[in-house]
Amino acid sequence: MRILVVFIATLSCALAWAQNSSTNHQALPYWLGVGLIYNQMDYEEPDVMTEKGANGGLHLDVGYLLLPNISVNLDAKYWDGRLKYDGATFGGTPVKTQTADILSDNRIYFNYSGATTTFSVGYGQRYWYNDLIISYRRKTTYNFVPLKGTLRSGSFYYSFEYNLWLGGVNKSFMSDTGGGRNDVTMDLDSGSGMALEWGYVHGATPVARAFLRIEKWDVDDSETAFDGVDNLVEPKNNTLTIMIGSGLIW
Repeated sequence: MRILVVFIATLSCALAWAQNSSTNHQALPYWLGVGLIYNQMDYEEPDVMTEKGANGGLHLDVGYLLLPNISVNLDAKYWDGRLKYDGATFGGTPVKTQTADILSDNRIYFNYSGATTTFSVGYGQRYWYNDLIISYRRKTTYNFVPLKGTLRSGSFYYSFEYNLWLGGVNKSFMSDTGGGRNDVTMDLDSGSGMALEWGYVHGATPVARAFLRIEKWDVDDSETAFDGVDNLVEPKNNTLTIMIGSGLIW
């Protein structure tokens, strides 16, 4: 609730600042955007476990205009906090606890812009550090090619994005559990993601921006790895995130 209050207050201040300090000078060939995000994440390994929760974070968007219709930009998001874990031990004992998590999503886009549309392609990496607290830690990385189309209408924009899977990896620190287990790394060979985003921009320089983004990931079973005791696999899983954000662009 406090994060939502901060989001609303930040958006109000951003709109007021953009209104009061907007100018009409010629656009510069670069831009810098900073803002706050609030992210609801639902992660599920069907019939195995779930992790759910909402946390706040930061958003950075840096871009440069290469040609009148071509630009490049880095979009980076970072958030951390806790998720509610609902699963079981290796022995099948039910467990409910809170985890400690760090997530980042970094993408570089090459953009071609027309009068009302923009088409983007690039490279992205999603990273999740997940500490199960009472069990073990794991780090999961997705690598992908984002393909995005954006339609602009007045102060509003709408975008659809498909994330073409390049590969991924899960490193599980099984040595945290003791019992002769060793850390393992499991390749994630198959997956996909997609996202919808609706946004609103206002002002000249700086520009106030607010957006809603819904993103879905589906990842298949990993390759198996032996930890010294068992052959392990990272099960098929899916992730749904609902993100709201606001900030300023110079």
